[in-house]
Amino acid sequence: MKNSGLAFHLRKGVLVEWCWDYKKVMVDIKTTKPLNEQELRLKLFRLIPKDRLPPALNEANDEWNRVNTKWNRANDEWNKVNDKWNRANAEWEKACAEWNKVDAEWQKACAEWEKADAEWQKADAEREKADAEYRNAYAEWNKVNAEYRNAYAIYRNARAEYRNARAEWSKALKANMPELEKLHNELCPDCPWNREGKRGC
Repeated sequence: MKNSGLAFHLRKGVLVEWCWDYKKVMVDIKTTKPLNEQELRLKLFRLIPKDRLPPALNEANDEWNRVNTKWNRANDEWNKVNDKWNRANAEWEKACAEWNKVDAEWQKACAEWEKADAEWQKADAEREKADAEYRNAYAEWNKVNAEYRNAYAIYRNARAEYRNARAEWSKALKANMPELEKLHNELCPDCPWNREGKRGC
């Protein structure tokens, strides 16, 4: 049995809406809803068979699910690249701090050069090493930053597609509500639900 889809009576006052987890809702009704509501809720709450839905609504559902999956993949990829960027940025900041530290030592050694030329040479060598690490870290940061921007652009496009598909789905749901209400009357006889949502589950 499928565990998600359009459902009747998921919430009070709403005839039909998308249910992401049928089994979880059933458990919630049994464990969190008032005892005097549970029997009626369990009777009326049900997933609508896909083959009974209007074709246009099925198409909108399928497109929404496809775009939602695409958006989730893009979001996962963006999160992965973002983590990589954060690690590279941390390394770069670490190298910057080290470079600043060594550069300060170099400046101090330069001021004391006449007195401590040997110490200046040592600090200068350390500065060169830190500068190389800094450049490497900065180059890696630039590379990851480009990946981050690309992943974010993909994420934004997927999010826009998701929102458009969601709007089309809502439009299709509204357009097919009369047919769904007829189907509800057939599948849920003697149901106390009314359009205003003042009675029923």
